[in-house]
Amino acid sequence: MYYWGSTSTVYTDINVVDFKSGTSGRINIHLHDLYNLKEGDYFIGESNGNRGFHSNPWPNFYCRVLDSETQTIKRYFSVEEGGIITITRFDLDNRIVSGIFNGRAANINNPTDIIEITEGRFDINWEELPGIQFP
Repeated sequence: MYYWGSTSTVYTDINVVDFKSGTSGRINIHLHDLYNLKEGDYFIGESNGNRGFHSNPWPNFYCRVLDSETQTIKRYFSVEEGGIITITRFDLDNRIVSGIFNGRAANINNPTDIIEITEGRFDINWEELPGIQFP
């Protein structure tokens, strides 16, 4: 797994890519205005498939997965009222953000093709990640 994050006072993106399996699986979680959100529950809204300041200005996610039957990559964007992201720890002094999430996303080429992510989790310590700036 690979983590890439961008942080600012406006947005934080958590982008995780599966390089190990060779399937190019990926999920990007966008947390808009994390520094004001702090710990708590936040509803997932619709994704436009972008990250950073190009993303919709609310919590959302998008992902790409390998369809094992067709051996094709499919892209899914979170839908309106698509789930919840819970920030369980936001510790600026120790540079840690942790959370859990559950959400639904629709295939961008076939909106009736819905996937659901359950029991998603992230625990990030910016001190241990090279090249990440954290205020």
